[in-house]
Amino acid sequence: MLLEMFDGIDTDADGKLTEAELEAHRAAMFTAADANSDGMLSADEVAAQHLARFTESLPDRTARMIENRDNNGDGSLSLDEVDEGPGQRHFARLDSDNDGAISKAEAEAAMENMGKRKHRKGMMGGSDN
Repeated sequence: MLLEMFDGIDTDADGKLTEAELEAHRAAMFTAADANSDGMLSADEVAAQHLARFTESLPDRTARMIENRDNNGDGSLSLDEVDEGPGQRHFARLDSDNDGAISKAEAEAAMENMGKRKHRKGMMGGSDN
């Protein structure tokens, strides 16, 4: 994401980002998201900011996805060119009782375990010591 926004943050166009440029960008993003100018971001304002950012990047992301997966070069994706979903890629692991099906309880347990792994990774990701 930083690379996509780099040129916009690099206000003096020297090819480098300073802490001041990063702070100015952060402040500008906050101000833009603060629709009612109360100095606080509500859940609705944060959601709107994320939606706007996603919507802005969607055409480029979609074009890259088609370019990367369009094996026959027709500009469209067939079912064979679309990746399997996570349930399909990890079916055996999700089917913890090996009954050939994934129950709602198994799916919930998998999501809970995924959240725990992400939390542990974040805690172990680095320290300021």
